[in-house]
Amino acid sequence: MINEEYVYKVVSKIKKDISKCLLHQKLENALTLVSLCARVLYTTAIYYKDDDLESAMQQVALSLWGDFSENRDEYKCNGDVILFYDGFGLNERGLAQIYLDALCKEKKVVYVTYSDRKDLIPDIEQIVARYNGELRYIRRKNQSFIKQTKELINIIDSFCPEGFFYYSTPDDVVGTQILYIYAGLIKRYFINLTDHSFWIGVGALDKCIEFREYGARVSHEYRDIPKEKITIVPMYPKIHEEREFLGFPFEKRADQKVFFSGGALYKTLGGANKYYEIVDHILEVHQDTIFWYAGSGDDSQMQLLMNKYPNRVFLSAERSDLFQILERCEFYLSTYPISGGLMFQYAALAGCVPVTLKKDEDSEGFLIKQETLGIEFNDTYLLYEEVNRLLDDCDYHKQRSVIMKKSVVTEDAFEKEVKQLFEETSDDWIFPIYEHIDTESFRNEYLNRLTKNDLDRIFVAKKYRKVTLTRYPLKFLMGSTSIAWKMFARFFKK
Repeated sequence: MINEEYVYKVVSKIKKDISKCLLHQKLENALTLVSLCARVLYTTAIYYKDDDLESAMQQVALSLWGDFSENRDEYKCNGDVILFYDGFGLNERGLAQIYLDALCKEKKVVYVTYSDRKDLIPDIEQIVARYNGELRYIRRKNQSFIKQTKELINIIDSFCPEGFFYYSTPDDVVGTQILYIYAGLIKRYFINLTDHSFWIGVGALDKCIEFREYGARVSHEYRDIPKEKITIVPMYPKIHEEREFLGFPFEKRADQKVFFSGGALYKTLGGANKYYEIVDHILEVHQDTIFWYAGSGDDSQMQLLMNKYPNRVFLSAERSDLFQILERCEFYLSTYPISGGLMFQYAALAGCVPVTLKKDEDSEGFLIKQETLGIEFNDTYLLYEEVNRLLDDCDYHKQRSVIMKKSVVTEDAFEKEVKQLFEETSDDWIFPIYEHIDTESFRNEYLNRLTKNDLDRIFVAKKYRKVTLTRYPLKFLMGSTSIAWKMFARFFKK
């Protein structure tokens, strides 16, 4: 476990090195260090924005590319074209598909992601092609951040889009440069998928698009984004009902019931180990149940459950038939202490009642009038009561299932909100002022589950190692050693 003081020391050291790089015009190194620092801040969640990093990004953009806004007359903006920059390049997870579906109906879309993702996004490519959009790819392998940015600039200048939709990782210094470079020339829409933690780009957006009230409140209060720049566009899950169920990864008897959970395993760690205590209780009380978790990460706690309940606890990789899985499960147990938003929605649409222990406001706002649905519980006793009824009372389960299916935003409602992003004809969707939101307890959970080794491993990441190997040799060594020990332990376990 680490504390804020330790993280501040790490961040302070990186920021001093960024300043040195800027002073000596080592701009590629500066970008690398900004990305590294952003990754540390995202991982630890000690705060939500950093003015020094934003200033560094702006300084690099000006040093490399000059002030584009001075050449306003040379940029012939095409009002029918928008560019969608996808720094994730994920086919299924996230919001790319639903935004592209909506945006392509309003404008000509130029979709840009990285070339190493090209063969991994068939559904996204199909959406763009269906509406006669354009697909462009940026090379990442063996390419500096500066060269990647140059490729993106060339794409933008060849299409002259009116709007730039930014959808990317919290440490993306390529897309963020674009936000700074084209300030005043292009309308910059920032899709905030990471509403719960740190990201760069706060100082370079025209519209911050949130998917729930919680994120809007955090951006207004903690990122200091003016309320007139924030809008809420509730998301919905992209469902593929036509897909076949690929089967259970275990033998299931007719009299057994499956409850499901999934996502990154780090979301289940911490919180006084409550998540695993809940699973353990359900399995002990309901002998006819099987617990299935689909996800990846630190599985140490899951292994303990698997050993205690052989043939009743199963861990698998994430699956493309998630909706079909949920249709066959009795209920969805949300991760804790960090909840998963889209999983709430997938479960609800599948009629699989989501159930969660509530830690703070992070679990709010994923379903319509979620506070009235009775899926969040302030103590385990009440949660167990709900689980018991769902497992033992068929009529009650059916009633709850019907209610859940009506609690998710529809595709039409979502597309109407996206269309208003361009029209801005009314102010009824502009973010109002809300009361104070306290996120300290939620953010502390990030620190509680982290060790120094966890942070050291960040310094070994491929995109940072050219800089970190020479500037932070001890952290690089410790991180490399930690990774090697984890690989050894995994091999030994097998």
